[in-house]
Amino acid sequence: MSVTTPLSLAEEHSLIRQSGGWARLDDWQLLLVSGPDAASYLQTQLTSDVLALKPGQAQRSALTDRKGHLQAEFWLYRTADQVLILVEACQSERLFAHLEGFHFVEDLSLKFETDLQLFLLVGPASRHLLALWQTELRAPLAQVQSLSQGGWLLQAALTGDLGYVLALPANLAENLQNRLIDASEAHKLIPIHPPLWDSLTLEAGIPRFGTELNTNTLLPETGLEHVAVSYDKGCYLGQEVIARIKTYGVIPRALIGLVLNDTSDTAEGRSLPAPGSEIFFQGKKVGMITRVGYAPGLQKNVALVYLSKQWRIPGQELAWESEGVSFQGVVRSLPFVPLLSASDWARNKLEMALEIFAGTQESLALPLLEEALLLDPNLIDAYESYGVILSRLGRHSEAISVMEQLLQVAPDAPMAHTNLSRFHMLLGDRDKAEMHMAEATRINMDKQIKSQAALQAEAQAQAQQTAARAEMMAMFREVLETEDPDDLVANYGLGKSLVDQGAFAEALAYLTKATQIDPLYSVAWLQLGKAYESLARIEEARATYRQGAVAASQKGDLMPLKEMEQRLSALPTA
Repeated sequence: MSVTTPLSLAEEHSLIRQSGGWARLDDWQLLLVSGPDAASYLQTQLTSDVLALKPGQAQRSALTDRKGHLQAEFWLYRTADQVLILVEACQSERLFAHLEGFHFVEDLSLKFETDLQLFLLVGPASRHLLALWQTELRAPLAQVQSLSQGGWLLQAALTGDLGYVLALPANLAENLQNRLIDASEAHKLIPIHPPLWDSLTLEAGIPRFGTELNTNTLLPETGLEHVAVSYDKGCYLGQEVIARIKTYGVIPRALIGLVLNDTSDTAEGRSLPAPGSEIFFQGKKVGMITRVGYAPGLQKNVALVYLSKQWRIPGQELAWESEGVSFQGVVRSLPFVPLLSASDWARNKLEMALEIFAGTQESLALPLLEEALLLDPNLIDAYESYGVILSRLGRHSEAISVMEQLLQVAPDAPMAHTNLSRFHMLLGDRDKAEMHMAEATRINMDKQIKSQAALQAEAQAQAQQTAARAEMMAMFREVLETEDPDDLVANYGLGKSLVDQGAFAEALAYLTKATQIDPLYSVAWLQLGKAYESLARIEEARATYRQGAVAASQKGDLMPLKEMEQRLSALPTA
């Protein structure tokens, strides 16, 4: 009798990322907000734009107090007649008490779904398992979907991976759990125990209540404001503070990643900093470690850390001592490892299938193509490959069915009609074959006409943009020459316009002036770096992007920071 060697935590973690995992969510709850005023009331209380959601859609959201401190963060789902909130149990009572206590005349009710059991399925295999478990889930999935036998299916990347939460009545819950246990025994899914959950969320950079988050944490410190806050909606509790920080402030500390070096000065060998330990530089506190662990995707030990603004610069080396032990690390943006979406996984499955398709065992590509279409029902290339393989195997009727599904996704796909013509001809149905060939010809002719019209429209649009840019540049020049040579907007606007039209050398002076007027104006650093890069002044571009990354990190400007990091890493080395 063979003995199975238990998997290490790192091995379990990697298998979940590559295949999938599952967990019972006994420490999560589902709150239903029902009634005609449900969405409009939540709009006034939460940080996200609830009214922007259409039925079937989801968003991250949060509750803050008057000072912008985070009170709860959660996933929010809208249906035709109610709003569902998926929230950790440790935050649920606080959220419920606030929502119940602040509504007076609104027509709504709040209720926890205590009769439903919650399960999480994550990873690329989860979508395939859902389709096997219930045929109704083979169709394209909305972000929230009611199940015909009761309960809900909710999309939620709780561990950072592609994920689905099933809220099920007892009979369905037992059926699903048995299937999950069978899948675990067959090593198709990994059960997610608490240390594994912590490992997954650490590598994904997901802050957790009780470690990175508490009720005294400012929401803009956490990074959640990028996914859970609408800056365009009306007022809510804490809105003024959060908006003011975005517009004028630089948050003193913020959550970021730290990739740790493997050495320390302890006699026992390698050591890791303790969660909760503080980082000091020249006697001044500059950071605090919240969580530490191993990131299999990096094959490095990492930490989540709150760092002061002058230190949270990606690529910045950091050295400190804690309780007589020396530590070193490099600051890194979160997540530590980029995580794949459903579309990413679908594309990967398609590429694997195409490699097989090019060989001699093309039938082996069919399961991969089916999985790709489950993950992304809009993947046109997968339909075409699937239909062609089926037809080559003599399964022409099935191939026709696949092409008809493609036409539901892309009605104007000429290749679908071309393939249908071939498949019907192989079945001896000449009339349908000729009908589809005629339709393919018509669509191709229409596309040619539309393409020519689009080219003309594009040329007109470019001419209009050129005229508008020239007018705007003239206005900027007038401001700088006759009113205020130190006007930030005019210097940046003129510099960026010059970059856009390829006048990189002329743009340098204006963009440099913009960075001098406001050293934290990260978009000016980005455009200045682009100008140097286009002029092949690589070292100056490198220095500019680095200075810009510092500015963006201190200001919390995530998008310019990401682009400057990408451009910096792509610059040629000396």
